[in-house]
Amino acid sequence: MTILVRAMTITKLGEENRLVAGEILTAFSDDADVSNWAKDSVEKCIETGIVSGRDAGKIAPQENITRAEAVVMVRRLLVNSDLINK
Repeated sequence: MTILVRAMTITKLGEENRLVAGEILTAFSDDADVSNWAKDSVEKCIETGIVSGRDAGKIAPQENITRAEAVVMVRRLLVNSDLINK
């Protein structure tokens, strides 16, 4: 997700949004599993709609993502940055 946040910086996605840090992750039951160094990036990806979590209100931060999930995140980044059409 850190790479996505760097791409968001280039496209200026999410600059106008910023909820209170720490509040975004509390919506997920496994928020304590997010590593401290990754929390800001994960929150930014959730806040901008690039990441929505998995089933049952979990973000699964210690799990591997599938190719399909990676494609969906990149597509959401491009759409939300107005670089491609829906």
